[in-house]
Amino acid sequence: MVKSIYENPHAFRFESVEIKTDRTTKTIDAFRITSELTIYEHIDKPFITGRIVFVDIDPTFALVDKVHFLGTEKIKVKIRTNESEKFTITKNFIVTEVISSIKNPDGQEVITLDMIEDVAYHSSLMRVSKSFKGTKDEIIKKLIEGVERELLIKRNADITGDKLTKLIVPNMHPLEAANWIKDRTYTSDGFPYFLYSTIADDKLRLLDLKTILNEKAMNRDTLDYTYSMAFAQQSKEFTSGVRNDIFKPIDIHREAFTITSVSQRNVESHLQLARMGMTSSQYNFIDTTTGNNIKVEHDMSKKYLSMIENQVLRAEADTFYPVYDHNFRIGKKLEEFDKFSTREITHFATSRQFNDFADTESYQEGKTVSDHEQKVQAKSLRHWLLKSALTIQLPGKNFLMKEKNMTIGNIIRCRFLANVEPAKNMTEKQMTDLKKSGEYMIYSARHQFTNQQYHVTMDMGRLGTRGYGIH
Repeated sequence: MVKSIYENPHAFRFESVEIKTDRTTKTIDAFRITSELTIYEHIDKPFITGRIVFVDIDPTFALVDKVHFLGTEKIKVKIRTNESEKFTITKNFIVTEVISSIKNPDGQEVITLDMIEDVAYHSSLMRVSKSFKGTKDEIIKKLIEGVERELLIKRNADITGDKLTKLIVPNMHPLEAANWIKDRTYTSDGFPYFLYSTIADDKLRLLDLKTILNEKAMNRDTLDYTYSMAFAQQSKEFTSGVRNDIFKPIDIHREAFTITSVSQRNVESHLQLARMGMTSSQYNFIDTTTGNNIKVEHDMSKKYLSMIENQVLRAEADTFYPVYDHNFRIGKKLEEFDKFSTREITHFATSRQFNDFADTESYQEGKTVSDHEQKVQAKSLRHWLLKSALTIQLPGKNFLMKEKNMTIGNIIRCRFLANVEPAKNMTEKQMTDLKKSGEYMIYSARHQFTNQQYHVTMDMGRLGTRGYGIH
């Protein structure tokens, strides 16, 4: 029986890499000289980007001579990771820049190109300067339709966008304007919204953080993604007395759930967040029309307690213990974090800009204290989400599927072993790194196709952990 090339969890195949320009009717399929392709997804971007490397060493092909790159070339890539069409995706990019073109004396050349999703290129050439009225998600949808894209909304019932908003988009392109409005969109309990594009399809998604955190982890019913290649390969004989299922002989399926590298840099910056006013601070929202000053006393500790009470942070997801330290004390009086108001921040906004001000609000307008509290909380949660961020690399097998987003905006469950020597009869808890293990939200993903290997590097964030330290 012939072994499938896709049995390796890193396996992929370029079905085609078509290059086309409107300067000619010809299409060039350059998949044979494609050395590397990287596709980037980010939850704060309503488009994806890419970078591709061609090694133009075939004199019969002569890519550069045929194309003459000018920064308007269309590149359509089709990638497969399984025999099934379900695991084949097609993405359309347009070249934005020739990053480098290195030519040797023999006439061979290596070309590196930056690319952007075609919808973003199209949007960037447009200019929107007009007024809109409606709920915020309705306005975002209108802007997205302007670049011929479908918007998927998993709508929280208490979105602040239920209030009619009237605004003028000030000379932005459609995706830029949609992202600008998204930044002013949050739930009534202060959770921010994200507007993003994925590798899976050509749709854009609008989703709030609370809904994401309440979702079931993608791998909850299968295997945890585990950083333990050496332990996974241990024999059953050595581990027969261990009361957990971490140690199993490795196979292709399990290898797909093996984290190949992990790193953390510039994290746990509690003091920096405090100095930014993300722990406790005072906000003044001054209405220049009425002269009123709405004061908001921001206290992140209360927000975290609320998230625990409402089961946003919960033991089931291993996020029960906040990344905010409620127990920290300092000074002679041993005062807590929330006793220090580190910043006073003042915002000026105009109300009653339009004749129908009784029924609508402008972009920055807030009529009550809670309106502005939600704004501050949403901003703070974006920062706290990345306080304990983690970067991991995995085989790509589980993260590419047609019409189904498997990366950003999803929850992933990971397990890391504690820094102890394994022994028989150890419990799962004793063998688990309680700080790093648990559920994370995927914030960004980098899909790398190179050297016949496909792997995904993810930046992940969380608001709570499985353990609180020193036990």
